[in-house]
Amino acid sequence: MKRRAKVMWFLAVIGCGTLFAILHNASQEPDLLGRAHFVATGNQWKSSDSFTLVSDSRLLCQPDFRYNPGPQSSLFWFDTETKAASYDPALQARVDGAYRISPDLKWILSGNLSNIWRERLSYDLVPMDGGTTTRHQVDSNFMGVKWCLDSRHWIEFSGGHVAPPGTSPENSISYPMEIQHVAIRSLDDPQRMRKVEISPKSLLREPSLLGDEYSYRNMLVLSPDRFLTWRRMPFPSPSPDIVVREMDLQSPNPLHKYILTPPGRRFMTQLVPSPHGDRFPWKLREPLVPNPFVSKVLRRLFNGQTYGYASGSSRMSLWVSQIDGSEMHELGVMPPTANRMVTLGQYDTDSGEIFGDRSLFRLLRWLPDGKHVSFTYKYDLYTVSTE
Repeated sequence: MKRRAKVMWFLAVIGCGTLFAILHNASQEPDLLGRAHFVATGNQWKSSDSFTLVSDSRLLCQPDFRYNPGPQSSLFWFDTETKAASYDPALQARVDGAYRISPDLKWILSGNLSNIWRERLSYDLVPMDGGTTTRHQVDSNFMGVKWCLDSRHWIEFSGGHVAPPGTSPENSISYPMEIQHVAIRSLDDPQRMRKVEISPKSLLREPSLLGDEYSYRNMLVLSPDRFLTWRRMPFPSPSPDIVVREMDLQSPNPLHKYILTPPGRRFMTQLVPSPHGDRFPWKLREPLVPNPFVSKVLRRLFNGQTYGYASGSSRMSLWVSQIDGSEMHELGVMPPTANRMVTLGQYDTDSGEIFGDRSLFRLLRWLPDGKHVSFTYKYDLYTVSTE
């Protein structure tokens, strides 16, 4: 009897210690929503997936026509202070289709900006101040266009699918694409370009480096001949590490290479370089494996709202580091939620995730000051300091 009591006492101590450790660790994690500044509800700014923070109080939005059909589904301005949307007919008339805004927020590239829009082989350079728009033709090998950090140059990428000899054109589109040429344009003379053929040995020619919306967002053009790319460790490695490489136009080896390891048991779902190209905010996902006994106790204590997560749940958090992974620190953690990531559903071009619910924590954006980022949660828009 005494032995049984000692065992029960020992188990009770272990259980209490585990419960205390979980509560203590959870209480030490910063609450991202509590730290963030609420900006607007989803209904106010139409929950646009495509938006740019032109200033601390002004957004340029392009609502997704699938969720905002009708004549008011085109480009519009949103004032975060008055919560009012306004439409600029002149800007709408000049911005047709997808758009990319220059880092200094003074120019827009609009039109066919990726290899998926074959019906229109051109795009426009549109000044935000109402100046003259210029049109630029591209060919069928066009892959995409990106601004340089200096906002004075942009790069056109062209290439093709890397398919085995004898593959039919219909089947070749299922193979990855490689960059074979770049054309460098300048605001000093937009109609002129410097075309460069990429050596077959160049690292820039690596298949899948650019070619779809997701990989497009994993490249930053530092200058007309310098590029920064990042990706997870290549398959079949199970490592959650991220490979960051700086490369030039022709070198077969990276100029700089960093292996970044997410903290703890977390996995990276999105990195977004700062406007100066010196920092990354990390959106990380942490799978939650609950202890059934502890979960039951916590659900009773907290009415099932805080830590009573179920199997398959995950928790998202936001971190910031330098490009080389140094000075990593956590900005905050989101509430645990059921893991609603699915294998079929809407493709998030920001992070590459497939979601069954657009209301999740997503759409990281830098503010122009380079010191704050924005994000959406349950369709609402927030900003938070990265300092």
